[in-house]
Amino acid sequence: MVLHQFPPRHRTGTELYALDLASRLVAQGHAVSVLCADASYDHHPRYEDWTESHRGIDVHYLKATRPLFPNLVQSEHYRPFLGKRFVELLERETFDVVHFFHFAFLGVSLVEEAWVRDVPSVVHLMDFWTICPRITLLKPTNEICSGPDDIVECIRCMRGVEWNGYDLLGEAIDDGRLSEDQVSKPIDEDREVANDGSLAAQVAAARVRTRTIRRSLARARALVAPSKFLKSMLVQNGYAEDSMRVTFTRQRRPDGRRDALRLHGQPRSAQGPAHVGRSVPRTRLAAGDADAVR
Repeated sequence: MVLHQFPPRHRTGTELYALDLASRLVAQGHAVSVLCADASYDHHPRYEDWTESHRGIDVHYLKATRPLFPNLVQSEHYRPFLGKRFVELLERETFDVVHFFHFAFLGVSLVEEAWVRDVPSVVHLMDFWTICPRITLLKPTNEICSGPDDIVECIRCMRGVEWNGYDLLGEAIDDGRLSEDQVSKPIDEDREVANDGSLAAQVAAARVRTRTIRRSLARARALVAPSKFLKSMLVQNGYAEDSMRVTFTRQRRPDGRRDALRLHGQPRSAQGPAHVGRSVPRTRLAAGDADAVR
């Protein structure tokens, strides 16, 4: 399994989902290994890898700080440099399948590494990261975005996120080194994006982000979306309708009285119970019924 973070250090939605699946597979007699990132915002170049064990599962950690990657915008979604450790694991052991849950701090080039070595992979699309560097597909005003049609708008949304490269592009627009017209100018999406810190290279990386991710994920055997809405937004942004399957688990309360809504992760403003009414408009929750949302 590959994802950006894993328990016990992190215990939000995707991490708990992956841990639950890993634990079930181990209980059925399967051998499970996890590769995840140890996110670092250190201002100095630094790389480390090590292995720990959690609940009988080998967890292989990668720490790679942003200064190792000249093109910061590109490194937000594509980091071939980290493929070396992944390849070592693929070639050291025999894996039936690789489950990818998230690519933050790791990059989508890992899917290509599995494909080259004929190891089948399944990508679980846990959120909107594949089309939104902000992950939530929500603007700072909490309006739902339709997708990265306007890169200038993406730069505005990402201005407050440090070490992603978009903040540097915003600063360049502010001081006149870069114009919004230059950012919006169409480019040849088939050209190679230079891995350097020039404004031109970082603008190019921002413009081809969605295409780069989509092409890498095309190497997977299956894409799994947890909802029809998430699938519809990906289709709207260039993914093939028949490339994804939708999974939805309907959970009922033990007493059978009504459906239960379960929140995996932390009740943040962008994904928590405050949005249940808008996300599930046909669900009626009794006032004061704390067990209705858990």
